Amino acid sequence: MIRTEQPFEIAMEKIQGLIEEYGYSIAHTQRCDGGLNDFDYETDYYRVIFFGKYEEVKALSNDHPEIIPFLPLKFLVFAENDETVIVSLNPDVLADYFDNTDIKNQLQRWQNDINEMFSEMRL
Repeated sequence: MIRTEQPFEIAMEKIQGLIEEYGYSIAHTQRCDGGLNDFDYETDYYRVIFFGKYEEVKALSNDHPEIIPFLPLKFLVFAENDETVIVSLNPDVLADYFDNTDIKNQLQRWQNDINEMFSEMRL
């Protein structure tokens, strides 16, 4: 998780650009405002970005279907007071649940990329 003083719209543009710079494709950006408003949580700035590298996700899903519930990768981006918060599951945490070295290595690579993107968001 990171916090940035960048306005929501600028932070969204920057993280989406970084996702693509790191070779990932954005599969979908989901607005969550409506559902949150139904529960009296007032916000216009709450998005989930689903992303991945298609060939990696496809190959890993075919060879190891047990990883499917955790894909694609996701960033949650939301405004909080005067900051924008970006959250992601740490893929490497999942490594303990898998005995397969291929999965463990892939999870570590994804985590390294996420850490690098977070570092660039702080600049």
